[in-house]
Amino acid sequence: MKVDIRDIHQKWFADDAPQNFKRPSASIGAGADGAVTIERDIYGIDADDYKVSVVIPEEADEDDLSVVLDEKTLTIYLSTGDSEKASTTIGSGANGTVSVEVDEAGVAGNAYTIAVAEGLSGGNLGAALNDTDITVTLGMTSAVKASTTIGTGEHGAVDIEVDTAGDSGNDFTVSVDATLLTLRPLSATLTEDALAVVLATEGNTKASTTIGSGDNGVVTIEVDAAGTGGNTYTVEVVNGETYAAVLTESALVVTVREAGDSAESISNLINSEVGNTFSATFSNTGADLLTTPEESKNFIGGTNKLTTAANTATLVADAINDGTVGLTATASGEGTTALALSEAIKNFEGGLDPAPDNAKNTATLITDAITALTGVTATKSGTGDDPISAVVVKKNFTGGSDFGVNTAGNKVSLIATAINTVDGFIATASGTGADSISLATTEDVVFTDGQFGTPAPQIGIGLQASDYYYISTKADNTQYNDGWRRFTLADY
Repeated sequence: MKVDIRDIHQKWFADDAPQNFKRPSASIGAGADGAVTIERDIYGIDADDYKVSVVIPEEADEDDLSVVLDEKTLTIYLSTGDSEKASTTIGSGANGTVSVEVDEAGVAGNAYTIAVAEGLSGGNLGAALNDTDITVTLGMTSAVKASTTIGTGEHGAVDIEVDTAGDSGNDFTVSVDATLLTLRPLSATLTEDALAVVLATEGNTKASTTIGSGDNGVVTIEVDAAGTGGNTYTVEVVNGETYAAVLTESALVVTVREAGDSAESISNLINSEVGNTFSATFSNTGADLLTTPEESKNFIGGTNKLTTAANTATLVADAINDGTVGLTATASGEGTTALALSEAIKNFEGGLDPAPDNAKNTATLITDAITALTGVTATKSGTGDDPISAVVVKKNFTGGSDFGVNTAGNKVSLIATAINTVDGFIATASGTGADSISLATTEDVVFTDGQFGTPAPQIGIGLQASDYYYISTKADNTQYNDGWRRFTLADY
């Protein structure tokens, strides 16, 4: 295109710079997808006097979106609809959904909520309405206590149960100690969740040892108290000026003269001096002498045994009941058989928390419970035989509306289409046009910004002004010319 650049002072028009023809326009709505721009297709001397108005009709008609041009006012009548009831659902599935609807139509119904909560152990299904809040309380199974058994037999078992029902009872453990290492009474101790049953023991055989040697020179010393405790004693033979028998803690020291002391005399000495702890006997005549020192040595052979009479199932159950808090023990049968074996640590079992009881919570039963409330009606899906067991945090009702705008019928894409049916107007929806206009205009929106264009008798006329260069791209020598373009020069 050949361009003839002239100074702006050589212009043939009154404006400061050439301008393009522009139709007057008005805009309604707002947002990237919710606005409509309307242009007056024909520009005249009074084009800017046109107006657009959005009106909500007084009577409901869901299909009444329409546009009417009355003189210079373009009136858009929004689609309206009847009032609707608010509703919501709980549960799921073809036979396990409950739909709940507020009996009175209107937007006020959207204030209703519904929640589903678990009830108490063994409790029944219930529904309550507090103001606009519905609470469905599920029917529950009963909590089950955890338990275990120690011992065996018709009369020798002990059943132990956690007093508080629930799954946490399965954390308890029990063990039985039937070892014979020490003498002890029957006991039951609960440390946190660990129950330890220790069976009673008693002495079985007495510990003993010997000093001296020969057919007539051996002294046998026996601990008076039977049991393993006797194995802790020691005996030592030393020489001294006078014979003696001295017990210091658990060490027995027997002193014999270098000339010798008979086994009989040493035996009698031990019985005399430490007879409250030991009993001594001599071999045969006891006439042989003990003269030689002997190094310290332990007594041996002391053993323990379980105290049968103290470990009966009845007494073990009593020990658990008396010595612990939170557990209850019961002996089987007559409880006369004693527990006799160690049992490794084992957990209690069978404890269950309450859980929603499917039989109490079918969609049918929940529907009946809700419908019994004032102001709402519930409907089950299908047979209603499936249960609802999931907790639902407070859930709002939706969809309630008063008589008014039908949102779906007033998308800006639909409004633009309706406007384009009116001669003399071009309407364009913004973005996707998916948003709706739901409010009436408080005042008419005036069409503005319309202007005539600067004629250009030929293509390529250029004008140089202080800020821009102007070039005509159309040969349109009328006031409807929109072919002017402008640009600036840039260094490079």
